Amino acid sequence: MMKSIFEPKPDINYNVIALLYGIGSILSLFFLCLEKYLGSERMKDYELVKENIEHIEGIYVIFCPFIPCLFWSLIVRAKAMNGVISEKSKSD
Repeated sequence: MMKSIFEPKPDINYNVIALLYGIGSILSLFFLCLEKYLGSERMKDYELVKENIEHIEGIYVIFCPFIPCLFWSLIVRAKAMNGVISEKSKSD
């Protein structure tokens, strides 16, 4: 059962899936860094930051599931690309 999770399907473009999971992962890391930066001591003097920091606290958690999904999609993409390359070499 677990083996079938990592088997690529022939009609799916795993390049697009990996790209979208990569964008979600980058968003997660961006919001984490933004929260840490705006919550730092050097930003405590700015009134606007103090008022609005609570609105972005924890927003990175929404995008965290993209990170393991990115690794999954890269594994399946690699298997799919190996299958395409081996099919082309067989036909030549």
